[in-house]
Amino acid sequence: RYGQTPLELDELAGLIPSISTKAELDELELRNIQRALIWARRSRKVRDGLLTVGVMCELHRQMFRDVW
Repeated sequence: RYGQTPLELDELAGLIPSISTKAELDELELRNIQRALIWARRSRKVRDGLLTVGVMCELHRQMFRDVW
């Protein structure tokens, strides 16, 4: 079944929360990405400099901050 695959040890090592399957990881990443989109829509940083390296790094951090 999709999502029941256990995570590899190297994947588990970098995770912040305690999860064990790809489905749990996918769900957590999706929630973070949804929160990051809300942040991006409200962020003056994004409106003023979307294509700058700094803003793209901050967006990436926002997307995965509670996962990796």
